[in-house]
Amino acid sequence: MPRLTPRPHQREDARCARLTATACLCLIAASTAALTSTPEPPNRPAPPQELQPVAGDVRAASMTARAFVEDYLLWTRGQRAPSRIAGASGDVRRELVALRLRPSRGTRRGRPQITELRTDLTSPTAGRATARVIDRVLGAQYTLRLDLARGTDGWEVTDVSA
Repeated sequence: MPRLTPRPHQREDARCARLTATACLCLIAASTAALTSTPEPPNRPAPPQELQPVAGDVRAASMTARAFVEDYLLWTRGQRAPSRIAGASGDVRRELVALRLRPSRGTRRGRPQITELRTDLTSPTAGRATARVIDRVLGAQYTLRLDLARGTDGWEVTDVSA
């Protein structure tokens, strides 16, 4: 039985057909994606100016959060009274006094450092701060979460959790 081999022009015709089919599939996929994609939402107006936190507010809240965390870390080592913790609200001070913290000798020699502090304002009068702390002496790392509120005397920490 004689062997049938495709002629050169038949191979080129098959290649052209495959390329045409691939191009058609790409076109169909692109047009389907364009037709079924979700349209962009209409531009929403920005909230009123009085509801937007300004850079000075973020800076002031960050400074309060940093001062609080530094004093709070001293308190955890028994080196600061709750009444002297900067930026703490009256409720936070009362909670810290009620804890009657008695740090161990090992905790007292720790030297925690703030490695990162992030402050986000949720409104012009409220925000959250997150502080990452590392203590190389004790080999500990932890995160403190602070709730901030702006009162008549400026920013203060209204809650702290680890």
